[in-house]
Amino acid sequence: MNHIVEEIVDSILESQYIGIIRDKFSGNKIQMFPLIANEKFVLGLRVRDFTADGFVILKVSDITEIERNKTSQYFEYILKAEKQFDKRNDLINIDLDSWETIFKSLQDSNLIVELVDDLDDALDIGEVRCVDKNSLKLRCFNTIGVWDDENIEISYENITSVVFLDNYSCIFSKYLRSDE
Repeated sequence: MNHIVEEIVDSILESQYIGIIRDKFSGNKIQMFPLIANEKFVLGLRVRDFTADGFVILKVSDITEIERNKTSQYFEYILKAEKQFDKRNDLINIDLDSWETIFKSLQDSNLIVELVDDLDDALDIGEVRCVDKNSLKLRCFNTIGVWDDENIEISYENITSVVFLDNYSCIFSKYLRSDE
């Protein structure tokens, strides 16, 4: 087990709030309570502005550093006092063996997902429609809540993170509609 995975597993066992740093995505530190990890992926309760904001899945290979210091310890205290850590109980069962199994788990749950390609600054939000060995098809919607007519295909190699059950997707999805 590499040292990054060991640090993540220790944080899971201790229910610790951490920062995840990915050097190739400069300035993109992700704050989370990690919940599940293996050699390939980490899934955590994402935190933004002292609020639990859905779940995020990251590739372990992209992680260069785990940040755990006095500030994160104090933030952890606040988040637990505000019962934000309790939102971990909203997690659905996700199989972290591969991107394919992750997206099959998400497809079965009919959730809106946010797929991020930090290298190209790309963001796609939608419903997982089809999952293959190397890619998935996503039914996206536009900024006025209308579903696109065509699904888009996204290769797993272009995905750097996945977010689901976040405030944006949960609220927006209640107001999605077909083109009228």
